[in-house]
Amino acid sequence: MNVLLCAIAAWVLVRSFHESKPRGPRRPIDWAGAATLAVGAALVILGLLEGGQAWAWTSTASIAIFSAGVVLLVLFVWIETRVAEPILPVWVLTLRVLITTSAVSCLVGAVVLGLTSYVPSFVQARWARPPWSPGSPWQR
Repeated sequence: MNVLLCAIAAWVLVRSFHESKPRGPRRPIDWAGAATLAVGAALVILGLLEGGQAWAWTSTASIAIFSAGVVLLVLFVWIETRVAEPILPVWVLTLRVLITTSAVSCLVGAVVLGLTSYVPSFVQARWARPPWSPGSPWQR
């Protein structure tokens, strides 16, 4: 059923969506900002995920990964203040509404990710259900 609905949606999209050409000169892509943001965020996330598991929080590897991630994120902010077409304009960080909604979104994302990671492990340990078992733990 889903394949049929996707095929219909793709057909409607191809038939009715007409992309317009941008006016004016082509804008440059901020490759340096994109690279520093991606690698910096990946290193911080790697440090948070593996810290305390693969290595101790105060180990050399953990400190090096967090330091490199933070340095790259600071470098990203520095690059964004100097480039003509930034990925994330720095003025966005001065709007209180955007800061608040972004913080709430990150908090909600962390809660959802935590629950989707924790609940299956809890169900496996508490009710001794295998991970491939369909349904809820209350269905016997």
